[in-house]
Amino acid sequence: MNAHLILEQAPLPVEEPEEDLQPQLILLSAQSMESLENMTENLAHHVEEHPDIRIRDVAYTLQAGRKPFEFRKQIICRDRKQLIEGLRKKDARQPQVHRVGEAPEQIVFMFPGQGAQYVNMGRELYHNEPIFRTYLDQCFAILRVHSETDYRAILFPSEEEAEQAREFMARLDHSLVILFIFGYALAGLLMEWGIKPDVVIGYSLGEYIAGTVSGLFTLEQAIPLVLKRGRLFQQLPDGIMLSIPLPPDKVLPLLGDSLEIAIDNQVSCVVGGPAHSVLELEEKLKQSKCVCTPLPMSKVIHTSRVESILDEYRAALQPVQYQPMKLRLMSSVTGDWAGPEELATSQYWIDQLQEKVSFVKAVQHLADKRTLFIEIGPGHDLSALVKRTFGQGPNVQVLNLIPIGTSKVSEQHHLYDRIGKLWQYGYSADWNTFNPQGRRIPLPTYAFMRKKFWLEEPSFPGRAGSQPYRMNRKNIEEWYYVPSWKRLTPVSQAAPSQAKSERRRLIFGDHSSAGQKFTDKWKTVSEGSITVYKGEQRAKWSADELVINPARDEDYEWLFQELHAGSFIPDEMIHLWSLSFDQKEAHALVPDAGLDDGYYSLLAIAKACGQQLGEHPLELRVITNGVCEVMGGDGAFPHKATMLGPVKVIPLEYPSVRCSLLDMELLPDDSRLDNTIDSLVSQLAAAKWESVAAYRNNSFWVPTCNAVTLDTRHAMKIQPHGKYLITGGLGGIGLAVAGFLAQQAQVELILVGRTPFPPKEEWAEWSAPILQKRSIS
Repeated sequence: MNAHLILEQAPLPVEEPEEDLQPQLILLSAQSMESLENMTENLAHHVEEHPDIRIRDVAYTLQAGRKPFEFRKQIICRDRKQLIEGLRKKDARQPQVHRVGEAPEQIVFMFPGQGAQYVNMGRELYHNEPIFRTYLDQCFAILRVHSETDYRAILFPSEEEAEQAREFMARLDHSLVILFIFGYALAGLLMEWGIKPDVVIGYSLGEYIAGTVSGLFTLEQAIPLVLKRGRLFQQLPDGIMLSIPLPPDKVLPLLGDSLEIAIDNQVSCVVGGPAHSVLELEEKLKQSKCVCTPLPMSKVIHTSRVESILDEYRAALQPVQYQPMKLRLMSSVTGDWAGPEELATSQYWIDQLQEKVSFVKAVQHLADKRTLFIEIGPGHDLSALVKRTFGQGPNVQVLNLIPIGTSKVSEQHHLYDRIGKLWQYGYSADWNTFNPQGRRIPLPTYAFMRKKFWLEEPSFPGRAGSQPYRMNRKNIEEWYYVPSWKRLTPVSQAAPSQAKSERRRLIFGDHSSAGQKFTDKWKTVSEGSITVYKGEQRAKWSADELVINPARDEDYEWLFQELHAGSFIPDEMIHLWSLSFDQKEAHALVPDAGLDDGYYSLLAIAKACGQQLGEHPLELRVITNGVCEVMGGDGAFPHKATMLGPVKVIPLEYPSVRCSLLDMELLPDDSRLDNTIDSLVSQLAAAKWESVAAYRNNSFWVPTCNAVTLDTRHAMKIQPHGKYLITGGLGGIGLAVAGFLAQQAQVELILVGRTPFPPKEEWAEWSAPILQKRSIS
């Protein structure tokens, strides 16, 4: 017996007052632009029809309850009205659609240094994000133990105390502490949301935040060090740090004994020293039309001017017990990777105080993978540095989380927008932590395109009369075709304007005389080209010449990574590695080097293209010789015929790659070789060229099939008492042929197969049923 007792109705969710509504992140994705537009309109209509719907629940359902697809867009809104407007917006301000590629392979947290902090920085996050508030309150509690200064009042002052807070914030000892605790709390918020870094890097003070997030310092160790560092800075003589938009090698000759380079950004630098010396340098550069910018700090660090405080700071570092690191750290002191054996020493942090900052040199080590750089702090100084360093490369994406102090954009809105962009780039947050108060609710489902694909009735040529068309069955003697070749128009010199010179070509060139001539000619008809040669070890000879080992698949991956790094995306690949004029090769038994240069090379190229270039349209043109027998006796290198397989199959596996093969018959001592190559390359560069073709006697030939009629009178006669050897004779087809021969005449059969033959004592059991079945006596 079961009993049910209803105590009371479940409580309704508490609705938030309209004025307290926080921004919500709406995520939409589909497999095509059309489906995404339909989904957007369906959601707008649904929200209009349900005036009581909670936008937080809409956001959570789309975040946690929908599978993300290729075409993605996001909307930030606070209420139904903003959501509907965002969904229906069709002007230039409408949400941008991003087509997601491969997800980032690594995430890098970048922590900035002095300069971008401001009063009330993070106030909206402190009020609305409990996780951020918890981390910041933890820092405030530790600060109260080590300092009498109320840092919370400096960061979040009342209106009456705002001006005084700005004066406190301008002091280096206070601003460094504020910047540290803010960066630490913001990093904690992101990691709680499931966005965790693989690498951390800091700029000046930011390296202390990076060290703490990586686990090298505990928070209780780091905050006293930052406090001590700031107090010691106040003891330094006043000076000026000047940002100069010139590389260090152009600035060094202008510096006297009292000026030093404190920050090396490669294309720009920061110089520090006494105020009068810096002002003189600024005036001199201004006369040369070089506009410089003083940094908002009155002390000079990362130079020899800090020597007076080093002993006292070294004493503060001595008792620190360094912890095991959980994350990798890229050093902006050395500009390279730094491990625990280097970081867990007092000397490293002394050097960090007086050595110049090499942040740009350090981040250049992080571009070997698809990398997402996230600036954890106010402003976008580090984001701008990274963008300037890498440009618009496909492997690098950059996000800053907090707007600059003068921005009118809501901090929380800006932060949510960046989390949405992170999702658009292919990385998802922990939505249960990001939106803990959201609930799953019914929303419109996926907007399928609903296309119909009807089978059309077969159409046949019209016939006189009204009789239906009937297909005639041919006699079996007329069923057969043989492969042949059909001649096309003779090759003529193409006009230079017809060649597709705007195409970028990747040329797999050869150092042989003919191969080099082909390579040079292809370069002249290309807007841009990179040549890849064969060698034992991969190498980069120059910006447009590389070497790989054809037998190593990893070399092809390296090759396309180098192309990505150089922003070179080819439109065509010209494969010349199988051009060979060594007649001895005709008698070789499939040389391994020949297969590596041809068959295996094409497979490796296709695989690398699929991994690195995705759906980028591409043509792979293979130029070789001795593959096809067109005129009789001209297929000198049969092992090269293995390339015909990849050329025909690669487009089926990778639809964005079109493949073709041209087989030639050229001799290295041919007096017409130069003219032939000039004419041929110009023709090929101008033509739409697909599948397989051959070049013989100044003409193109393409494969075809010719019908043949076989006369059964010329069929093979089975000789009585003859001996017949059948390879593969123990398989199904082989045994069927053997059975047929045995039925036609008394013959002696020799069956050869790879399957191990049964022991003699089992022959009777094994052969009796088979012989009986086929009536073999």
